[in-house]
Amino acid sequence: MSMSGCIPFCESHKIVGLGWKWVDPNIVATGSREQLWNHIHEANFYKGDRRKIGGAAGQMYRFGQECAAGDYVFYYDPPRKHVRICRVISGPLYRDFDDNQDIDIWHYRKVEYPIEPIPILDFHGVLKGTLLGPRMSFWNMPGGTAVAESLISGVAPTSQFDKEYDETYKRLRDLLVKRSEALNHADWECL
Repeated sequence: MSMSGCIPFCESHKIVGLGWKWVDPNIVATGSREQLWNHIHEANFYKGDRRKIGGAAGQMYRFGQECAAGDYVFYYDPPRKHVRICRVISGPLYRDFDDNQDIDIWHYRKVEYPIEPIPILDFHGVLKGTLLGPRMSFWNMPGGTAVAESLISGVAPTSQFDKEYDETYKRLRDLLVKRSEALNHADWECL
């Protein structure tokens, strides 16, 4: 299965999803992290690699239980060089359609796309480093809902990242000015 097939598959069905066909959807939707871990361990999919089992269980738990209707998902589509923002509109579901397609997306949530794709070059710079790529894990973006709603309304978001950059820039600028003022004419000649 090619990675490039997952994004078009998800977008054509208006879903976001995860693989793991053999993972019980009831455990994903209602089980504890420990139950998910045990389920993945018993399937011996990761051959006892506790770190990989923990990573998979955490990802499934976040997708199945921490993500909720109304949350936003941001992802980068590398072949098309754009960012998609979608809003989750369902609880966790298990794929019962297109069984004949070799696409490893089985646990999914329905989504809607409130805006057209944003070319990566036009995407708000501070957020570029926080995007999920295809097949990455769910996580929380600081100011996530506010950031998404700002982008959807066409306004560049202000976030904690902006404040951190502004504060760091100010400290570096002040340090540079202070050190420049401390130089005498001989020090300037060396520069």
